[in-house]
Amino acid sequence: MVQFPLSPLVGAEAVVLFREELLLCNLRREEKVLIVSDAATNPHYAAACFGAVLEIGAEVAQVVVPFVEGTPEMAARRRAEKLVPYEHIIELMKRMDFVADLTSIGFLHSERQVEMLSGGARMLRVREPIEVLQRLFPTREIKARVEAGARVLGASRRLRVTTPAGTDLSVDRGDRPVFMQYGFADRPGRWDHWPTAQVVQAPAEDTAAGVLVMTPGDFIGHRYVASPVRLEVEHGRITRMEGAGLDVVILRDHLARGQGTDADRISHIGWGCDRRARYDALDRYAHYHTRGAEVRGVYGAVTIAFGSNADLGGANRTQLHLDLGFRGARFLLDDRPVIEREEFLIPELR
Repeated sequence: MVQFPLSPLVGAEAVVLFREELLLCNLRREEKVLIVSDAATNPHYAAACFGAVLEIGAEVAQVVVPFVEGTPEMAARRRAEKLVPYEHIIELMKRMDFVADLTSIGFLHSERQVEMLSGGARMLRVREPIEVLQRLFPTREIKARVEAGARVLGASRRLRVTTPAGTDLSVDRGDRPVFMQYGFADRPGRWDHWPTAQVVQAPAEDTAAGVLVMTPGDFIGHRYVASPVRLEVEHGRITRMEGAGLDVVILRDHLARGQGTDADRISHIGWGCDRRARYDALDRYAHYHTRGAEVRGVYGAVTIAFGSNADLGGANRTQLHLDLGFRGARFLLDDRPVIEREEFLIPELR
């Protein structure tokens, strides 16, 4: 169960933060806003967002969708008949100027998110504890660093990641646009997550090849690696896994759930851009079910993901997505090192 503070005063304090965030998102008085929540949403955030929109003077409404979408039989029927859960809510979101996604899981990496944004709606995902929202509040400086990273990455053709433990993975960048997260959705059709700052690329999936070696301190999804894991990647897919601990067992189980799909195919690759982000966040906020967003934004930290990437312009289609995080990695663009042990080597990225 997700733990939230009990005092309603948290909502009152959060109104100020939400108002400043929505102003960064260029929310205007004439716009229509929809707040989407579920049964596990932090109720203080829903109240704070509602109040902040009212302060700005925009039109606002809130919808609540179930956290659990009915019985297993209902879910099986939807899959068999190819029904879209709560399609009427998706249609409503498409007609909005701005959507605040306060749900527990969100729509990231789904084709539905691409559809929602197709009409120009902006969408902001909010999930983290209030201390994190405040400590990592987005800044213009971070946006400039993210945009600079996108320019450097977008000008390259070949990406390579190595680590002292033995990781050595290469992939062609391809022709998809670089995906930027700087913490606010300020342009039509833009999605972002408050407060993540990172630059990622959905590469030419089939060109990825090499070895990934994960050691204690790296992360898989929202847990730290406790024992070594070795993954072999061929033609963009994980073809072999080695390891003796729980981490490789969990990884095998994850990929088994997506057998026959693109769950084992490279999704994206990139780096974090926020000096304030902390690598111990998975331990500090384990009770909050943050899904590890903060560690992906750690300055100079490298993430390589597998699974769905429809929202990044990628070709993978699966229900699953898994981030793998590497500490102390070296990131090369066209054989030019740009990151070394979580430090940027070229001035425009610092």
